[in-house]
Amino acid sequence: MSQYHLPDPAGQPSYPVPQNSPYYNQAPAYQLPAHQPPAYSQPPVMPYAPVYAGVLQPAPVARPKLTITPIITLIICAICIVLRVSELIASTQMVNSYNSLVYQFFADSHTREAQDVISASNGISHVLQVLNILLLISVAIYFTLGIFVYRGRNWARILMAIIAIFGIIGSTLHLLCMLNIQHYMVEEGKELIQSGLPVPHFEFESMIPVLVFIYASLIITNFFLLVFLWLPGTNAFIRNSKIYRLAQKSMA
Repeated sequence: MSQYHLPDPAGQPSYPVPQNSPYYNQAPAYQLPAHQPPAYSQPPVMPYAPVYAGVLQPAPVARPKLTITPIITLIICAICIVLRVSELIASTQMVNSYNSLVYQFFADSHTREAQDVISASNGISHVLQVLNILLLISVAIYFTLGIFVYRGRNWARILMAIIAIFGIIGSTLHLLCMLNIQHYMVEEGKELIQSGLPVPHFEFESMIPVLVFIYASLIITNFFLLVFLWLPGTNAFIRNSKIYRLAQKSMA
């Protein structure tokens, strides 16, 4: 019975293999069968995002979170609204107190001077009504723009910055007016004291320091609002909000 000897590549002596062995007439383990290309393993498939119609679907973009800078900006905006409402209440109370004082002293007088004072008092009342309407409009603008800034709208930030600039200018003019009135009242009181006359105290005088404080606070808050609207944290929030909206539109 013939035997087949398996060659040993290491040069070691070979051993006979019987014909009934399962290894008889088989190619050596280290040789490839004839006409058979080498088999290569396929690289593992990476878990990419799902592909539909040959297009790689973008990953969903998360809604940007409010950071500390936009939160402070919205808080300052709310403070401006509170100060504007306080200005409306204080100015209305001061003008009404002044008008009642004027009518108390000059209502029964028919002189030309008394009529001029009453006419001036009525003019102040009309001006106050216009200012109150403007104050209410400014409160509505602050509130509306604050909502859109919270939603990350850049145009709302630009408009709010313009409103803050006008708020600084207007509050400065009102503050100078109140300081002039306060200075005039003080000088009049000094003249009465020097003349030995009692200094009358009018109710509307107590509202002048309140309005001075309100206008000074409005100048400061509008300035900080203008600064915080353009800090890097707010810029990043506005930019990320725009990216989020564009991503939502592309996925719709």
